[in-house]
Amino acid sequence: MSVDAPKAVRPGEELDLGRLAAFLRAQDLPAEGLSQQQFPKGHSNLTYLVRAGGQEFVLRRPPVGSKVRTAHDMGREARILLKLQPVFPLAPRVVAVCDDVSVLGAPFYLMERIQGVILRGPQPRGIEVSPAQARGIGISFARTLAALHAVDFRDAGLEGMGTALGYWVEAEDPEPLKAFAFGPTFLPGSLTRQEIVEEYARAAGRELPSMLFYTCFALFKTAVVAQQIYKRYVEGLTKDERFAALGLGVPLLARAAVQAASRGKF
Repeated sequence: MSVDAPKAVRPGEELDLGRLAAFLRAQDLPAEGLSQQQFPKGHSNLTYLVRAGGQEFVLRRPPVGSKVRTAHDMGREARILLKLQPVFPLAPRVVAVCDDVSVLGAPFYLMERIQGVILRGPQPRGIEVSPAQARGIGISFARTLAALHAVDFRDAGLEGMGTALGYWVEAEDPEPLKAFAFGPTFLPGSLTRQEIVEEYARAAGRELPSMLFYTCFALFKTAVVAQQIYKRYVEGLTKDERFAALGLGVPLLARAAVQAASRGKF
């Protein structure tokens, strides 16, 4: 597990700072001293830290060479945040959206940078997480998710925007599946999937159905995403060596979904 800090941009994924500066000026945003770094740990859309005029912005764009349009719709992502942020202040404020592919080769948007700690991967490295803190993270996650779901999506203008599922890995899962942990979800003190569901139900004040279907669907969906990313790696559209092993993960995720359905327990 590491804190996700920005680093030098991977070769082949650099932004055209000249074109970006011109766009920023046209949007009445600062462009002096424009620089770029990259948040390197994501697996899909590319995320950059852009500094200019003493300010910091986060820029999001699709992966280089991606042809899966619906999986990397920056306009849709920005529209959701634009409508959500006024009623859910934890969401970042979008400052500019660009659909003109002549600027950076793909649609993109910029948002304010919100400072915080992003915990990635299953094992602590460079940061200590006590059992009490691990439990607190799980409780905070469930309560924040319940608060997000309490937003009246119709009043916010979010009709038709769809939904998304999260994925969980816990201590009792098979070792191969733990390789796909996106966060520290099975450290000592971490809530189990069932405890997350129970905490969410308490915070939301609602009775929930069985989560088995949603767990199996989430595993299947993650397998599809992993296959897409692995395909881009094989075709040379990304040089990120982390993606070399994703091909092995696809059958593992699919098998985990089948096993969960067979035992009737998520």
